[in-house]
Amino acid sequence: MSDPMLADQSDRPSAFRRAIVPISLALASVTFMGALIWMAFGGQRDDVAVSRAFLTHIAAEEHSEAVALLHPSLSAQVGPGGLARIFGEIEPWDHIGFSSRSSHGRGDGRFTELYGVGEAVSGCESALRVELLGGLIQSFDITPLCPRAGTDI
Repeated sequence: MSDPMLADQSDRPSAFRRAIVPISLALASVTFMGALIWMAFGGQRDDVAVSRAFLTHIAAEEHSEAVALLHPSLSAQVGPGGLARIFGEIEPWDHIGFSSRSSHGRGDGRFTELYGVGEAVSGCESALRVELLGGLIQSFDITPLCPRAGTDI
């Protein structure tokens, strides 16, 4: 006679083998989705870094460096001299934060919109809107500009 305990144990390896395929597929799917999400947010992080660098260069009057972060279509319109005329001498930023971020793919690259607030060292706050295309600034709006003490904008 056969022992029922031995029969149960002989079924276990095959049950385990049957379960491993669906479990492996589920884990692979979760990993793939996580990688997609990580890449999407990675692009946004890069765009936030570009926007912060642009704003920091502007406040430091490093206009050539700021122009390097502009999309070619905007760079051709503005140039370093144009940024100096637009911004004048603004206060350095104490904090730059983007509370709203939106990205989606387009035929000509990733398009990102960032909305937030920049606070100058004096406490003056500016609303920030930056649009990026392919990781470069396509348009921006900083309202109001916070002039350095003793300057007019």
